[in-house]
Amino acid sequence: MTRRRQQGNVLALVMLGLLAAGVLATIAYGSYYQIARGTTDTVNRANASALLTQAAYTLAAEAAVAGDIDSDGVTEPIAGSVVLNDGWEVPTSSGAPKTDTWGSKIQYCAWDNGSVNASGGRLTGANPASVSSLQFALISAGPDKVFNTSCAQVRLSYLAGSPVVANGDDGVRTMTVAQLNQGVGGTYYYGDAVASVSALPLTDAPAGKMRIVKDTQLAYIWNGSSWLPANAGAWLLLTDAAVAASCTSYPAGVLARDNADNLYMCTANGARPWKRVSP
Repeated sequence: MTRRRQQGNVLALVMLGLLAAGVLATIAYGSYYQIARGTTDTVNRANASALLTQAAYTLAAEAAVAGDIDSDGVTEPIAGSVVLNDGWEVPTSSGAPKTDTWGSKIQYCAWDNGSVNASGGRLTGANPASVSSLQFALISAGPDKVFNTSCAQVRLSYLAGSPVVANGDDGVRTMTVAQLNQGVGGTYYYGDAVASVSALPLTDAPAGKMRIVKDTQLAYIWNGSSWLPANAGAWLLLTDAAVAASCTSYPAGVLARDNADNLYMCTANGARPWKRVSP
């Protein structure tokens, strides 16, 4: 009787052990499933973030190539064409990614900043523009494929000095005037080259932006209120000695030579003549 009772106890313990093992297996599988789902979600979000960043850099590079189309001193983002919510789809002409990780169209918000701040395919921007004015934003609808964030909300939160809003599970990337001017991490701001000093825009942004003047190959820097030459020691080629009669548009210290290899120095910016410094 005792032996049977012991066998029954052992059998019960074995059955309890198997049941416990089954419960542990279910928990382990569930935990693994949750971890696997979490990892997939993390990877998807990382991919979505990378796509938005790639799109932002591509659109910035394309805007830099197009340049300041309305000549108000601020480079415009490329124009949208197909409307999406209160913005547009990423233009088909752009090399930027146009859909997010979950297959939804990326929303493109473009603003026209500067003294001329209205143009087709762009929202009305800041006038005057500052280095922190939003140039464009990109919005991903996220895993639920529903846009919970609008262009207007992004701009309002930015103007309020708050972190850029991204409602729901949306993703947002933004680019400012300063960021667009310096591309993807440059130290200097570069504007399009112009034909001559007189072709430099009357205002520009940000302070510190550099533009090359083609006829003299001199670099000029916008100091926030006027253009100043970057290097007063630059060389000029005066093809006609008569040109050396005036220093107009050139600062004191600029060196020049004519076709006869005579060397001149500009002694003052204005009507005073160049000073000949070589025989």
